[in-house]
Parts: sequence; C-alpha cells; structure tokens
Amino acid sequence: MQGDHLIPNALAAASAALPLGVSLEHLAAGLEEPDRSPMRMAMKTAPSGARIIDDTYNANPLSVAGAIEALAAVTASRKVAVLGVMAELGESSRTDHERMVALAAEHGISVVAVDAPEYGRSALHVADIEDAEAALGALDAATAVLVKGSRVAALERLVARLLG
Repeated sequence: MQGDHLIPNALAAASAALPLGVSLEHLAAGLEEPDRSPMRMAMKTAPSGARIIDDTYNANPLSVAGAIEALAAVTASRKVAVLGVMAELGESSRTDHERMVALAAEHGISVVAVDAPEYGRSALHVADIEDAEAALGALDAATAVLVKGSRVAALERLVARLLG
C-alpha cells in the first residue's frame, strides 16, 4: 500500500471485516494490492520509466502531507511534487499551502505549483498544466512525480499528458 497516511483507514477496514468472517489471508492480500478509487495514490509508470503518483482526486493539508511523505519514500534521485490549490481552506489557506512546500523541502522534493500562488515564493509557479509539463522537463526512470490538487485544479489532465 502506497502512503503511510492511509494506514488508519486500512486498520479500520480490517477491524470491521474480521468480525464478519473475512480471513487474515484475504485481508493481507487486499492490503497488498488494494482496489483503489481512480486518482487516489495510484502509482503509474510513464513511457520514460518515470514513476507518477496520481493523487489528483482531491487535496487537503493532511492528504497532501501524506502524499509528500509517500513520494519521499519512493526510491528516485529526482522527486517533484506538482501541486494544485487546496481549495476551501479559509483563513489558514496561505499558511497551509506554505507548510506543504516546507515539508517537501525537508525531503529534498521540489514543488511546481500550478495556478496556486498560495504556495509562496519557495515553489516554482506555473500558470497551467502545459507549463507544468514543460517545467518538469525530461523525465526518466530516476524521476518520481507526485501530482496532487483539489478537484478544481483538474490535474488529472497533467497525469494523462505525462503518461502519453
């Protein structure tokens, strides 16, 4: 399972399934190869060999932090988080966005912010997915890219472009 932040959900599912008679073997198999919803921590491989984490379904500070931690755990010499806006955060929006950039920096992950000035000066800012793709440059097997943002960012379009 990709993403330690998903462990509490897995444990909750397991604790509900065991009393219903689901075997430990069946639970373990399901956790090894979970049947995920589309656009949720889906590890994909681009034609270049780059690993793309498609987590474009939605974004909030907890899920973005978890996705950044998951990217940090991927073995790759170059790691980039392409982040869209985390919508509807209210007064904490700027602070929450800037915390994500700081967390990425702690792990040596560069951030490309797509139409999201809230991420602050430490991120590379681009206007749209075409500019984000250009900012990523050449991708290869030593590259891992996280793509994440709220639904309004529609970053699944970038994932489709990267997967060619």
